[in-house]
Amino acid sequence: MRYILIPIFISCIIVLHHYIIHYNDNNLNGLEKFVQLSDIDNHETWALFFIGIAVGMKINNGISNAKW
Repeated sequence: MRYILIPIFISCIIVLHHYIIHYNDNNLNGLEKFVQLSDIDNHETWALFFIGIAVGMKINNGISNAKW
């Protein structure tokens, strides 16, 4: 169960890195400093990939622990 936190942690680091890069960009609002649709092919794609891994691990964990 604790392995699910690894991809979530990686996703948070990627989004935080993106925020640090765009922190001083006055053309972006608060949300766009974290996630930009025009930049979705770079940082955000990897963040979504790792979130997808975490969701898949959670679903697999639920299926594995289900009593049939």
